Amino acid sequence: MSMLAEMQAAGGPHWNFERELNRAVGAALPGEPYATITRQAISSYPSKDGLRVAVDQCAAYACAAGVVNATIPWDRLIAPDADMSNQWGH
Repeated sequence: MSMLAEMQAAGGPHWNFERELNRAVGAALPGEPYATITRQAISSYPSKDGLRVAVDQCAAYACAAGVVNATIPWDRLIAPDADMSNQWGH
């Protein structure tokens, strides 16, 4: 199971990765018009501060913007009561 699928299972029916993804990326590059970003248009990896995402060049922004990087804080992705102690080698 992928990391996002595990977080979705732990987060329940109100968990919405695309909402949090678009919120974080919009904050990283404010004022720039962009298309809705989906999980298919990104690369991601876990970091201490949250899930780091890189929006693939030209996938949502004008190509001149290059790769857009953002971090989605863990508290936006994992419910406070979720037991993730055995996930991803932690």
